[in-house]
Amino acid sequence: MANDSDLERIQRSDSSMSRQSVALSSLSLTSAVVNTAKPPIVLSIGSRIIRCGVAGEFEPRYSILTKELCPNATIDQLSTKDGLKIAESLLKRIFFDIMTIDSRGGRVLIVESPFCPTNVRNVLCQTLMEKLDVGQVSFAPSPLMATLPFNILTAFVLEVGHSEVLAMPINENVTMISQCYLSQRTGRAVFERAAQLLRIHARVEENGQQRELSDQEWSQHGENFVEKFVEQYAFCTTRTRATEIKEKGNEVVLQPRTAEARIRFGALMVMVPGFVRETVFEVFFDEDDPENFTDPSIPKMVHNAILRCPIDMRRKFFESLLVCGGLARATGFLSRLKEEIIAISTKKSTICGMEPKFFHFKEAKAEPMLGWIGGSLLAACQYSLQIRSISRDDWNKTKRVPDWTDFISEAA
Repeated sequence: MANDSDLERIQRSDSSMSRQSVALSSLSLTSAVVNTAKPPIVLSIGSRIIRCGVAGEFEPRYSILTKELCPNATIDQLSTKDGLKIAESLLKRIFFDIMTIDSRGGRVLIVESPFCPTNVRNVLCQTLMEKLDVGQVSFAPSPLMATLPFNILTAFVLEVGHSEVLAMPINENVTMISQCYLSQRTGRAVFERAAQLLRIHARVEENGQQRELSDQEWSQHGENFVEKFVEQYAFCTTRTRATEIKEKGNEVVLQPRTAEARIRFGALMVMVPGFVRETVFEVFFDEDDPENFTDPSIPKMVHNAILRCPIDMRRKFFESLLVCGGLARATGFLSRLKEEIIAISTKKSTICGMEPKFFHFKEAKAEPMLGWIGGSLLAACQYSLQIRSISRDDWNKTKRVPDWTDFISEAA
């Protein structure tokens, strides 16, 4: 049994073994605290796809089409008078039917668009707090979250979404709202263009002959057929081929010739011409389409947004492009975007001699879920999440989610 002098000697000991033991004890205590806490849930609620999972993981557990979770409503309707009913049905399905977890007392991080309406945020927070008994709710902007997987402080983020395309400069982890651009040349516009072209040019191969799709066939399978075509068969062609098709029409035969696509359409086999596969994504790049779009093309939008930034930041942004969003993984998109930006810069004699550079993972198609992955990393940091959270007490006091203008007013 140790006497008092032995205990004093042990306490005064500054050996490396003692320090290591103390460190290990602290680490064990910290690990115990982390392990006993309920891990935060990370949600990315998009107009087309909803992603949900647990903080600290490197990919969402579930990626589900929004129309499957909200068959009778859309995400845009969250801002209407029926928003609370829609949000309650949606979130209960996510927590109870899909993830099968208990939401009571938990923490939730929602990755959102920086321009998400305030009333939509209030509806989501009210539903989580009052209907699902969540303890804390946090909101994080998706462009900023997309930079976290790359561990970078400065980037020019281009988010190609289904309902909006956003160009957002980020400098030292600060979103430069006054220099951002929004465009309606979105994924929804790509699907609409694909539906128009397929309805006109697609042919059913039947008994050795080809015929047009009937109205009944299109109404039954058209939507799923368009999605399958855009995701698996369409691609971004080169600038030269796109210009030639535009000038000479759809009947021009380019070399090498793009093969026709043979796509299963219900019980039928449908033939889609090669030029349709090449021209669907021209929604993003075509400048001469004033009838359908008043917004500039995506490459021009990126170029203009960079020129709006301070002159000492332009080179940094030009060499730090980060593209995310569902259709950012389309075959040939980054190559075509780079080609168009160089052409615009050369034509206008701006940022000459520089080559656009992109952040991306070479071995993983992570562009559609970069925002969710960044949210997962942020939510895994307990302190960072804590200071950004809305607690139940905060919600009960104001019944609203604070906006950035509220923080400015408090600081003033």
